[in-house]
Amino acid sequence: MTTKAVSKKVGWLLGAAGIAAVLLLLPEPERAVPVVRTHLAMGSVVTVKLYGEERDPGPLMDLAFSAVDRVDTLLSRHLETSELSRINRLAGDQAVGMVPEMIQVLERSQYFAGLSGGAFDLTVGAVSRLWDFPNSRVPPDSARLAAALPLVGYQ
Repeated sequence: MTTKAVSKKVGWLLGAAGIAAVLLLLPEPERAVPVVRTHLAMGSVVTVKLYGEERDPGPLMDLAFSAVDRVDTLLSRHLETSELSRINRLAGDQAVGMVPEMIQVLERSQYFAGLSGGAFDLTVGAVSRLWDFPNSRVPPDSARLAAALPLVGYQ
């Protein structure tokens, strides 16, 4: 190896060591403390943590929880007034119109059902509902299960 090549390598090593020394001597940055709020939605506790230097995080929190509530309003099977509950009530009796967001959710659900070979299947509720989670302590009788099984299948 030539003197010039060795000199170049030593220069790189000294430069890297200098940068490392500077980084080690720098004060540790202040750890960001999140603003945390919780909210009940979708049958669960939803927690939002915001990091940053926002003086008033209230509007951002309101925006986040507004989005969560919108999903709950559309998709909750526990709310009588949700879009999903309305569809379930009317399905089989008449044609049911849907808001664009619900159509998008159903289309994406079908996509993932196909992609997973049915491991993700939106129609499984017809069977899982028979267990009445979390209240039931015994499985449904076989006749009710047999009646619900033809309703399951994403195809």
